Amino acid sequence: SCGRIGHGDPECNPDVILEMMENDLQAFFSGELHPLSAYMSGRLCVKGDLSVALKLEELFKAMKQRR
Repeated sequence: SCGRIGHGDPECNPDVILEMMENDLQAFFSGELHPLSAYMSGRLCVKGDLSVALKLEELFKAMKQRR
């Protein structure tokens, strides 16, 4: 499985599309914003498989451990 980040419409047909403001994305990576709370507050818009989107929290935890 792979992922891409970018601006605009995706080139292929992804399982899930996440839409958010750039400052919210930065808050994700810094750990200030958790994916579920962002989704519940409307700061993260999900189109497609929500279960895939919720795996973001696991990914960010793994990234922090590698630092």
